[in-house]
Amino acid sequence: MQRPLLILMTAIAATLALTGCLRRIEIVEIAQDGSVKLTTQIEGDADDVRNGSAMPSAANGWNVDEHQEKEGDKDKLVLLARQSFPPGTILPDSYAAPGSPTYPLDLHFATTLRIEKRAEGTYYHFTRRYAPRRRAQFDYYQEKLIKSGEVRELAEKNPKDLTDDERAKLAERLIRVDLLRTEQFLGAAAEHNPLPQVALLKAQLAIEPLFADSTVKEETINLLRGNPDGDGLAKLENRLKADVRKTVKRVLADAQVDNDEATAYLQAYDDVRTAYQLSEDLGDDYWAVAVRMPGRIIAHNCFDEDSTPADTEKDDEDFVKAMLAGDDFPRGPDRVGWSFDGTALYDREVVLMATSFVPAEPQ
Repeated sequence: MQRPLLILMTAIAATLALTGCLRRIEIVEIAQDGSVKLTTQIEGDADDVRNGSAMPSAANGWNVDEHQEKEGDKDKLVLLARQSFPPGTILPDSYAAPGSPTYPLDLHFATTLRIEKRAEGTYYHFTRRYAPRRRAQFDYYQEKLIKSGEVRELAEKNPKDLTDDERAKLAERLIRVDLLRTEQFLGAAAEHNPLPQVALLKAQLAIEPLFADSTVKEETINLLRGNPDGDGLAKLENRLKADVRKTVKRVLADAQVDNDEATAYLQAYDDVRTAYQLSEDLGDDYWAVAVRMPGRIIAHNCFDEDSTPADTEKDDEDFVKAMLAGDDFPRGPDRVGWSFDGTALYDREVVLMATSFVPAEPQ
């Protein structure tokens, strides 16, 4: 997970491979009466687990256990959460608490179970929809201005190996990309809290001198000389963030935008930035999702043959243990699994579906 610091440093951090990732194992066990048990295990660097997107918590009804493990020469935190739901319960669609400020911004995975009784037996229809994360609009200029041509070659090098001229060129392009992305953030915020068009355009123009400041370029070059993870990066991020908000607030006041409307707009801008940073974090993560259903699974949309149902009977507890241990998928006629990384969520939803069947008792 990349640190939630200055957006322009996203590209620098990526260049230096300063990223981590979380492994997310999510297990859904459906009983014949329609009750559901959810088990989630999230593992990775402790800072990534605790300071990224929302995690299952006791406050939201989860039974949570945490412990440290060694992975090679590094420590990792393993968070294990369980929660059971009676038949007919609406299942959680996020680990964030409903009503919390971050709930609309965080990862969402609407999960439904529909039970269909027919003469021949009972069908169980499971669906989980991971909501898309908005990205393409904000990453366009990074793709166009950094990940192509000569600058791409510079960005792919270790910044410590660049010449001063090369660092200056890369710094200028990174700052330009961050300016354009910030202007996109301002535009996206207006979708949630509309502004008069002239006020929005003036706000976007007014922030440009902040990024053209020679101090910003000098500090960015200095960060490219070393590790962009420290007090210097945090200070630069906090200063620019504050200056952007202050400048936009002044422009809106000059444009005679109502104070309450301006406050709501600035909050929307903060939310857009936060959602983008959460998406950046999630993009590094890996999901392994499995569902065990009553009877036999007769249809699903898993395309990995190693995770599809099979005529191999295994104990239910072994199934859960194997999933949590990260072993090969424990195949059986009543289970199916999916895997994907967080980039699969960028600008599109990930939909998991499976249907099982329990034949009616002979009359």
